[in-house]
Amino acid sequence: MAGDSILIRAVEENDVDVIDKWRKCFDFKEVYCFKTVFGTDDIMSEVVSDKKFPCDIYFMIVDKEYKNPIGECILSHIDYTNKTCLCSVYIGDEEMRDKGYGSEAIRLTLDFAFNELGLNRAGAWISSFNKYGMKCFKKCGFKVEGIMREGIYSDGRYHDMYFMGILKSEYNVACEGRDGQCSKENM
Repeated sequence: MAGDSILIRAVEENDVDVIDKWRKCFDFKEVYCFKTVFGTDDIMSEVVSDKKFPCDIYFMIVDKEYKNPIGECILSHIDYTNKTCLCSVYIGDEEMRDKGYGSEAIRLTLDFAFNELGLNRAGAWISSFNKYGMKCFKKCGFKVEGIMREGIYSDGRYHDMYFMGILKSEYNVACEGRDGQCSKENM
């Protein structure tokens, strides 16, 4: 899938090393609250799926101009019966953060979830200290639906977790007039 500045593609075997590097970075773990994954074999079994209807789908975010991986977006806990999923995104390359790539990746991922998979709802868990994540998901039309008080322990203390969500109908309204891609003016 192609956006204005990025491409979203399936995670490939040669991406595992860069994903491993990003996930082992201390700052990354503090901001994104990923579960600990030990080594490239674990990552490989986690991100590469050959199932026809996988519960988790991993995409690599790639800089459109240079074709360099800059992050990952994930549709997880996909429930094909109730047509719901969780969505997460991270920009692993620190120099590429806060440039709009995360929100563009979310828009492309939501387009896939709603229009290719036929889902109706996407949710996201965002820690209270992840200001980039909160800003990014709000920009893409997600609304805060609830708070899990002190739901995560990080950096020696407990922090709140925000649950955010968006419905396909809300996404479609935000996308009017741009052929399936959310326009920044509508966010």
